[in-house]
Amino acid sequence: MKRRACLLVLTPLAFASVPQGAHEGAYVARVGGTVIAREHYRFANDTLNAQVDLITQSMRLETRTAYDENRSPRSFHLAARGAGDAVLQELEATFADSARWSMMTSGGNRQGSATPLTPPFGVLQNLQFSHLAVVLQRYDRSRGGPQTLNLWLPQGAQSLPMTMQLAGDSGSVEVAGVTMRVTLDQTGWLRHASVPAQGLTVEWQALLEPVAKPTPGGTADTLPSPEAVESPYAARSEDLTLAGTLTVPRGAAGPVPVALLVAGSGPTDRNGNSALGLKPNSYAQLAWRLAERGIASFRYDKRGLPASRGSINLAETTFDDFIDDVVAATRELAADRRFSRVVILGHSEGAGLALLAANRGAPVVGIGMLAGLGRPFGVVLREQLAAQFDSATMVRWDSGFARYLRGEDPGELPDALQVLVVPINRRFTQTAVRYDPVKEVHGAKVPVLIVQGETDLQITVGDAQALAAAQPAARLVLIPGANHLFKRAASRERGSQAAQYLDPTLPLVPELVEAVVSWVALLK
Repeated sequence: MKRRACLLVLTPLAFASVPQGAHEGAYVARVGGTVIAREHYRFANDTLNAQVDLITQSMRLETRTAYDENRSPRSFHLAARGAGDAVLQELEATFADSARWSMMTSGGNRQGSATPLTPPFGVLQNLQFSHLAVVLQRYDRSRGGPQTLNLWLPQGAQSLPMTMQLAGDSGSVEVAGVTMRVTLDQTGWLRHASVPAQGLTVEWQALLEPVAKPTPGGTADTLPSPEAVESPYAARSEDLTLAGTLTVPRGAAGPVPVALLVAGSGPTDRNGNSALGLKPNSYAQLAWRLAERGIASFRYDKRGLPASRGSINLAETTFDDFIDDVVAATRELAADRRFSRVVILGHSEGAGLALLAANRGAPVVGIGMLAGLGRPFGVVLREQLAAQFDSATMVRWDSGFARYLRGEDPGELPDALQVLVVPINRRFTQTAVRYDPVKEVHGAKVPVLIVQGETDLQITVGDAQALAAAQPAARLVLIPGANHLFKRAASRERGSQAAQYLDPTLPLVPELVEAVVSWVALLK
């Protein structure tokens, strides 16, 4: 399910006139020189077939999109495959005045809904660049100037406005405030694209060539260390089964402490990786480092992810549902005689879930807030928007967002803001904005550890200090040169950090592990 993501990877947008007959080729996308996606496509008879290999995720996306004579999408099919060619997710959509979609995951989860669409519209699968070439055939060169088209995104099942402007063989495209530069060939087909702010480059080529494996950026392995023994483990939360991985120290004598690792926002899985194309493997690495120091851990796939089983309704899903899942998992661990005591380590949005779960009676002796927000979600969202829009627009936003939270029509808002008030996310947003981290941490009933990286681009040192000020008994650890993932990053420049979200071999900063281990040792 779609929430905030720690890195936005946009696909390139540019097209002037599609060549006659079949068009076939490939695209290779890189971030910081590392190949993150390779696509082979064929566009013929108004149907686009593509296979996209997400290199850093070991996942393949197979898509088929049918268009009408105006290059407006009629239907879309997606199959996401993982290791062993297993289908992880399958999605079907048809288009008219709305995108009507249904999705099934390997765990048996079924979801479906409809997203209203305003013409002209297209479909955009993240990291599928041939899609965008077809979509942007809609650009009217005789009219010129900036032109807007609404895109339906299978990831998140929502629409988003896209503004494009082409002249000659080059142009620019803007989606969600991110600008991409594009270059076209003589037929008008996309040849090159780049997003300097993200370090992303895309090149067209006739055939896919073998790609070298990424050079390891550090000493951390992508497999458990010899001291860590892993096995499948699951927790029941009402009618859901939260599948995950239990990691225990090898040869442990007697009960050991166990940490529940709670993931951040968006489709972030048990290992800290995401279907959005991110693969830092940070939660798996943390589990292995803890096992080396005598601490067991359980990391799980959140509700809605393929491995966790049970039916959910996105439109009715709330922030409280995720809190209940954390409480249920801690109870499972507390009842397991292999463990002496339970702590929760929550990262980013997961830090808030950890805090709320503890305050609602989760059987834990402490919580660790790793890169946790120190301000209410609504406050942070408004601050981010105020830096991008004028005061008149913000007045409209304030009243529109208030109506949205009350269950009413938010009214007329700029296209770039409409994506924040889609109906399917209303219940989650209504419950998420009620959470005040400072108030909750002030009333914390168990010891609190607050860890914050000083080069984090999403959460600030000020957030950590606000939490610590509200709970003087908390232990505050600030780590110089650590980013949001607790990987080493000397600079706060966004482009320089992009590759760290994609390389699973980069190790965690040792200061994080040391802070957690020394804190757990004090808990009883």
